[in-house]
Amino acid sequence: MSSAPVLPLNAWLRWDAVARRLGDLPRPATILEVGMGQGAVGARLASLGQFTGIEPDAASRSVAQSRLSDGARVLTSLDELGPDEQFSLVCA
Repeated sequence: MSSAPVLPLNAWLRWDAVARRLGDLPRPATILEVGMGQGAVGARLASLGQFTGIEPDAASRSVAQSRLSDGARVLTSLDELGPDEQFSLVCA
């Protein structure tokens, strides 16, 4: 994961909490991150499974999209999710 973007302090604190919990859980197949900001945590989560991120701010969303692999989705709102979509890991 050496190519992942540097984590700002608030993202580092969030990633630290999430990473510790991930050790106790099976590897997630589908991941939803709500409020992904510029995607520093999302880039790490996307390496674990099929990733969807929600970020309403256009500037942050653009940076986040550039940090993720082609298979990841970055949406503006929860309203863009399908009614039957389910996720094995949700971070907010």
